[in-house]
Amino acid sequence: MQMGWCVNFSGGVAPWLGVTIAVLALAVTLASYLSAGKAASRGHMLFLTSVRMFGVVLALILVLRPLVTYRIRQGRQEHLTFLVDTSRSMGLCDFPDLPSRLDSIKTILGNESPQMKALAPNFKIDLYTFDEAVNGQTPLADVAVLQPKGDATKVCDALNAVAAKAGRQDPGRIILFSDGVDTSGSTDTSGSTYTGTAAVVAVGVGSKLSAEGSFKDIILSAVEVLPAGEPVVSKDTVARIAAYVEGLGYPGLVVPVRLEDSSGRVVTQENVTLDAQRGNQKIVLSFTPGKKGNFKYTVKVIAQTGETIIENNSRNLNITVTDPEIRVLYVEGTLRWEYRYLKRILERDPNMRLLALVRLSEKTFYQQGNYTDIELTGFPRDIETLKRFNVIIVGDLDASAFSAQDHDNIRKAVYEGAGLIMLGGYSSFSPGYADTPLADLLPVTIEPLSGGQDKNEFVPQLTDQGEVSPVFAGITDYFSGPGRSAVHRLPGLLGQARLGRPKPGASVLAVNPLRNDRRGPLPVLVVQNFGAGRTGAFAGDTTWRWYAPMKGLGLESPYVGFWGQMIRWLARRKADEESGEPGVEAWVDRAFYALGDRVSIEAHVRASDGLLTDGAAVKAAVSGPEELTLPLGKAAGGAGAYKAGFQPARPGVYTITVSAALKGKALGEMPLAFEVGKEDIEMRRIDLDEDSLRSIAAASGGSYVPLVDFPSFVANLQQKETTEKTVEFLNLRQKKVLYPLFLLFIALVTVEWAWRKHLQMP
Repeated sequence: MQMGWCVNFSGGVAPWLGVTIAVLALAVTLASYLSAGKAASRGHMLFLTSVRMFGVVLALILVLRPLVTYRIRQGRQEHLTFLVDTSRSMGLCDFPDLPSRLDSIKTILGNESPQMKALAPNFKIDLYTFDEAVNGQTPLADVAVLQPKGDATKVCDALNAVAAKAGRQDPGRIILFSDGVDTSGSTDTSGSTYTGTAAVVAVGVGSKLSAEGSFKDIILSAVEVLPAGEPVVSKDTVARIAAYVEGLGYPGLVVPVRLEDSSGRVVTQENVTLDAQRGNQKIVLSFTPGKKGNFKYTVKVIAQTGETIIENNSRNLNITVTDPEIRVLYVEGTLRWEYRYLKRILERDPNMRLLALVRLSEKTFYQQGNYTDIELTGFPRDIETLKRFNVIIVGDLDASAFSAQDHDNIRKAVYEGAGLIMLGGYSSFSPGYADTPLADLLPVTIEPLSGGQDKNEFVPQLTDQGEVSPVFAGITDYFSGPGRSAVHRLPGLLGQARLGRPKPGASVLAVNPLRNDRRGPLPVLVVQNFGAGRTGAFAGDTTWRWYAPMKGLGLESPYVGFWGQMIRWLARRKADEESGEPGVEAWVDRAFYALGDRVSIEAHVRASDGLLTDGAAVKAAVSGPEELTLPLGKAAGGAGAYKAGFQPARPGVYTITVSAALKGKALGEMPLAFEVGKEDIEMRRIDLDEDSLRSIAAASGGSYVPLVDFPSFVANLQQKETTEKTVEFLNLRQKKVLYPLFLLFIALVTVEWAWRKHLQMP
């Protein structure tokens, strides 16, 4: 701080002249009284001299009207908070033989740096470091010992924390030193914003390494389970894992991409030839899981010589393996009882997903079922969509419900491996199907007398082939057969559709023992192979009568057994997939989470009959860094589906046991595991993120400065904050001051004159 005094007089009188006049006036006054020193006593003369000189001073003030000021030149003591990023990405060297990002900051903030020498005398400075949290205040003298150790970076969270410490009365400004890469639970900063009042000066540290020609790195950007990224695959079915790889500095190099299990065993491997283009290359890893359960896998790209960063060469994922799902497309002409019961049982089968289409008008269908990945308002018009289904069920529909292209697509899908069955009904197997591709598929001929209804009540009788068919495995006692009677009574079907002649190579599995034609008993169930697929013709349309009387048998009931095994035979799946046991299948959506992420827990629950149930009490017992119990509520998307979620507050390894009970009886449980805050996400993105830093600075009213321009910023800051001001010490030009002084002068003159007369002085 610098201070200087200044005296000015009104009327254009120079300061030196005004002072000279004042000195002379006082000298003359003093001399005049000294010359009259013998006229009165010393005390009287001292009193009169003082009054006269005070009066002269007042007279001079009234005439010259002086202004006394002093000038102050000072640097305002603003509050600066340095916030330094000490995450591991700050340990990167952007160019060979040059300091790391953090070392460059340490040079700028060192006690002997010109910048700190310029700032320290004029600003109040605090220093904080941060990575995934603010690490506390650090003395400026200790800046040289800072190390890049943080495993994550939360820029806005750190800014909010130090802004809160600075307070709102004198927020000052925050000088943020960072590469701008925020790892707040994801690859962007959308979930975190700066809300403080202090302006942020964002100092960008680093460069866009991926654009540097000498930089070499192979980045595994993401992995996901195909097709939809869901962490659930089917046992004994090919699972496909997509890995997204970007290679920088290795054009033309062939590198292996591996899928490893939790023990490090290589499950599968594919090679990729790295290109010279920016952006990811997609590699698909395929394998066939052989066990049910929840498993942790690692996708890894083998590190190469000269690679700068190897932490971003691997990613982990959790995969839950369930029994194979059979995707069923059921197309029906009306909401009849057969449809309602069959839809219910297929939806509750833990190994099936059903998409049902009920015809409402000539061109409009209404979608139902628990297969929600596709939304249809009519029969699939393209072969790709149709091929997503393993089995096609055609209900009470005539041939006009399908276009010529639909017929061709159905034939192609079945020929390549799908299953097809047509159910009995008033319009089923009608002559309209003659000369259509569906007529080629069906195991019976379409004749002029095909279709229509035979109204008699009967229980189907098995043929020799039906006795050994997997369609009737375990339920043959409910049906009579060659030379034997049924063991258990079964409600009869209320008639059947008339089927044409079984084709050569077709197998008749069941007949109507009460109706004959010239060829023998009327066929009820006929099946055959067609190309790689299978087809069936079932004449009945009232099997729903088998459901209610034997519902308590669960999977052992003839209704559940017949339709479950029929669909599985058409889909070429083993009948023993239905264990008939209760159970729980559960999974979490990821293997690793950052702090702040939400964990999603999902489960499918089977009751004691082996079918999916919506009435269970399901809970998840969480242990590890936190102990809690979560109830799982009913989830959308089909029968037996439950879901819950929570946000872990602490890092570490968590275990979850998902259990279910129905009416107090335990149905089963399944253990899961995941980690929080342990995945190495810090080195996934290493380029300087100028856009993020600029956005934060602009939103706070601050500015963005590259590290190389920080010295210029400090110089401008010093010039801007150094001020000069003039402070009035005495201003005798104001009327409110002059009037009292004039009255005081008159009073003094009067006193002096009266006292002199009293002493009889001239």
